[in-house]
Amino acid sequence: MGTSSLGWAVTDEKYQLLRRKGKDLWGVRLFSEAETAADRRSHRVSRRRREREKARIAYLKEVFAEEINKKDPGFFQRLEDSKYYEEDKREHQPFALFADSGYTDKEYYKDFPTIFHLRKALLEADTDGKEYDVRLVYLRLNCRLM
Repeated sequence: MGTSSLGWAVTDEKYQLLRRKGKDLWGVRLFSEAETAADRRSHRVSRRRREREKARIAYLKEVFAEEINKKDPGFFQRLEDSKYYEEDKREHQPFALFADSGYTDKEYYKDFPTIFHLRKALLEADTDGKEYDVRLVYLRLNCRLM
């Protein structure tokens, strides 16, 4: 017997095995093996993680929207537009993050090749006295792009 089977027996009050039609009343019932909940659980965990990420990003947008829109009204739209397919973009712009006249994606990726470079620069901002753009702080907190 294993996890996909069930043994049974019919006895009297003294635990003597009963017989009917010349056969002992006992046997084993085999079932198809049960599936674990791991697959369902992994999908549920992924779905909940994605929902929490969307809620966190929406909250960040709400908090940063006023200051970022003062500096760059098209910033959030560029983030939402696909950087892979031109036909998916609502506004056709050559850059995905920064479209300022003096600072574009090229300069951003020269300054910060990875999110870890941006994190380090923002952490050390207190010591070097340099002020950073609010969009960089938003990107650091968002982190889904990197």
